[in-house]
Amino acid sequence: MDDQTPLLHILVALNVMLPIAAVFGHCGVKRIQIDHLATFTLGYLFYWIMPVAAGLGGVFADPSHPGMSAWYSLFYSVSNSTLELFLVLSPLCYFAFLCGSYWGSRILSRRSPRPVALAFDRRLLIPLLWPSAICLAALSFALRGQLFTGYATGVDPWRPDPLRSALAALSTVLMILLLLDCTAKDRGDRSKGAFRRLMVSPFLMLYLLALLLEVSLGARMYIVSGILMLCVYRSVFFRRFAAVNLLCLAGIGLLLAGLVGVWRMGKAEYGIFENLAGEPMFTAMSLMHFLARDRLPLLRYPVLLLSEFLNLVPTFLFPGKMDLFLQPEDVGYVTFSPGGGLNSFFSFMINFGVLGTIGVLFGLGYGMAVLKRKAGSPLLRVIYIMIAGWLGFSFFRDPFYVSIVKCIVEFSIIVPALVVVSLHLCAQLMAQRGAQDRRAIEVTKVTA
Repeated sequence: MDDQTPLLHILVALNVMLPIAAVFGHCGVKRIQIDHLATFTLGYLFYWIMPVAAGLGGVFADPSHPGMSAWYSLFYSVSNSTLELFLVLSPLCYFAFLCGSYWGSRILSRRSPRPVALAFDRRLLIPLLWPSAICLAALSFALRGQLFTGYATGVDPWRPDPLRSALAALSTVLMILLLLDCTAKDRGDRSKGAFRRLMVSPFLMLYLLALLLEVSLGARMYIVSGILMLCVYRSVFFRRFAAVNLLCLAGIGLLLAGLVGVWRMGKAEYGIFENLAGEPMFTAMSLMHFLARDRLPLLRYPVLLLSEFLNLVPTFLFPGKMDLFLQPEDVGYVTFSPGGGLNSFFSFMINFGVLGTIGVLFGLGYGMAVLKRKAGSPLLRVIYIMIAGWLGFSFFRDPFYVSIVKCIVEFSIIVPALVVVSLHLCAQLMAQRGAQDRRAIEVTKVTA
């Protein structure tokens, strides 16, 4: 990279200050709401802007920080003009999401029809406890040799261990069941402590146990996303966070995430701050490689993403599904992501192009705002909470076949919908059976 220009620093400052001003104007200052705009802003600043700011500031550029020489060699290969273009396009993408969210929350007609709520008896969730507990115990036994080893077993980030993936999927399903249980028994009490009382659920202990097992394997993102989901649930549908409490919660979360990162690396030379900063910087290696070597396409058809929807098929039914995904190399791009994280700007550009990305993010913001307004039923509420939670991290740092296909489409929409529809049908059958029994009893009485 050429000598840094003042324009680069001005653009970075604008990319930081404008989203922060927007999110505080929307979510509050003293009492803060963590909704889809807040989580999207977090991911945007952490994965799109922070790596560029760190590179311009020379963070960890000295030789005492191992692994950073490769990062800076990529960063310095990006020209000033390309970085400036990126820092101009990034806020356009952000404000497309912001405008979509504003349009969906303010301009949508209040006379639009209300969605049909699928009623179910939350007691029907209880029989799912035992299968969940059995699956968790079986996975714990199968992974016993890897527990509390972090990444020491050397997992390929592009060919993840099926057992670890199954544990991540199970913990996500447990979150779904926990949220469905809590939202189903919500009777509109918004007094202090109401949220804590709702969280007393038989699924809570299983979910926390699954999180403990994931931590023992060195996983962080699913855990942090789960915490974000609970923050969204509490602040949007109950009471907003006091600023001081939220800062304390964020500080504790960052500390724990850093400690897990240091432990899983098993290297004393990486401190907590280095580990936290290294997450977005190493994820941005794919971004820097792309900016240094490729032009930004104006518009693209998402053939890569469409092929990745094969990931909806369970692995045990189709073990070789990933071999059928179209790769960026098939359409003229090169993926460079040695750590496994894939910056979403790269994914958006090779799937949609500049104009397509702006349109998609506008639609996403609009859809999330509408969903937030319409989230009166347990199903819609759970869908909104989970998608908003994924927007903070997975959406910005995972490949689309994980973040969009698995996390958002499968585990935030399809699985909750299947569970609720199944419970609704069971409740309907039980009601019909009860009505038939009552009529039979009445007929017997009359005959007698």
